[in-house]
Amino acid sequence: MIKFKYDAKVANKMAETESTKQEEDKKEEQDSRPGFECITVGRVIDGDTFATSDGRRVRLVGVNTPESTIRAEAYGKEASSYTVSKLEGKQVWMQKDVSNRDRYSRYLRIVWLEVPSNDMDENEIRTKMFNAYLVLNGYAEPSTFIPDVKYSAYFLKFAREAREDNTGLWAFR
Repeated sequence: MIKFKYDAKVANKMAETESTKQEEDKKEEQDSRPGFECITVGRVIDGDTFATSDGRRVRLVGVNTPESTIRAEAYGKEASSYTVSKLEGKQVWMQKDVSNRDRYSRYLRIVWLEVPSNDMDENEIRTKMFNAYLVLNGYAEPSTFIPDVKYSAYFLKFAREAREDNTGLWAFR
């Protein structure tokens, strides 16, 4: 008869491997929705720009936050801090509108905190899309550049709401 010695290190490694496999399966399942790329945010550059953990620079489509890097604008640091608190180190899903990159070679993307079941449903946009969060909470203004206009009407509506409520940067205007 062969006796097996219990090895805690081996047991822990097996549990780790199973956990990693389950996470990868979950990520694959979520990534299988066409048009969504699961990434990890590495570092926030400012309120509307970040770098992925693999080094790509991403500019959020349809919104513009006050500057906080080269020149500081009113409410720029607050917008940047908000983005850090919501995105840095987190797993998110990026969605391309039409353009792939801007003139600075940054990827142009919509960022979702959760993959929506219907990406044109206003409730899902309000509750799952980070670009919309920025506008709804008064950290950004709509900034529309053709051809990337898929969500521009929503952003204009959300900005009107934030402005009427004197939310965020709108309290300073």
